[in-house]
Amino acid sequence: RNALETKDSAATMDQVHQSGGLSVRERAAGGGPPARKEPAEPADGPGPPSTDSQMALFLAGRGTDPEEVTDESASGPASGSPDLSTGIDAIESPRLWQVHRSWILAEVRDGILLIDQHAAHERVLFERIMRRFDEGGEPSQRLLFPMTIRLTAAEYLMVEDLRGLLAQAGFDVEGFGGDTVIVHAVPMPHPYFDAERSFREIIDELTHGSELVRSARNQYERVAMSFACKAAIKAGQALDDREIQELFDQLFATGLPYHDVHGRPTTVRLSRGELERKFGR
Repeated sequence: RNALETKDSAATMDQVHQSGGLSVRERAAGGGPPARKEPAEPADGPGPPSTDSQMALFLAGRGTDPEEVTDESASGPASGSPDLSTGIDAIESPRLWQVHRSWILAEVRDGILLIDQHAAHERVLFERIMRRFDEGGEPSQRLLFPMTIRLTAAEYLMVEDLRGLLAQAGFDVEGFGGDTVIVHAVPMPHPYFDAERSFREIIDELTHGSELVRSARNQYERVAMSFACKAAIKAGQALDDREIQELFDQLFATGLPYHDVHGRPTTVRLSRGELERKFGR
């Protein structure tokens, strides 16, 4: 059982190569030529790409015809200090709508982007849980009235084997005798989270297996994948404007925003040309 809670078998599938930071030139004392200053590398290595760097690939210059971009705008100011207002921080956030309570529609440069809200939230939760395993665990909420859950014998043994990992995922569980467990605390990944249902589904999948958890490389990934799949917001869940924006931002702050934990796409992009052809233009 102790072998299940080691992390020695972790691989690097979810790590993404990071490009170097933006070089800065500072003017040397005495009016000499600018001196090149390389950005300092963080002590713990490069982190996941920022939301802005992900979205810049298809949001920068939204509403601008690429053929209308002049040489001056492409190369920046000819002299003086750089105009930081035209950098990534100035990227305009796209307009977002929820469609059929299942997809998020975003207006992007030269087209539209459809996002599967369940698949997107799966990716967000998986990367967050894997990161929290390294940081000490997912925050949890103590229950005023703990849940008493009856399991099969095999499920009870699985809970006993994984109590440490379940605690790091936010579930504080202890045996109550026989085939019953008590859940004292649960994670709260979103306001619509059904803790008892998700806990039962996670334990069932971890006990009996599935194509998803069989693809994991270690026990940490098994728990994180199952948690992400069962705890993510579902298709059919209405979201308000703030929640839609938060999900969009969180998705493009992940390392692999274009696929969920099953390997399915999280987004579908339709170019403006494709839309025009559909309408016979």
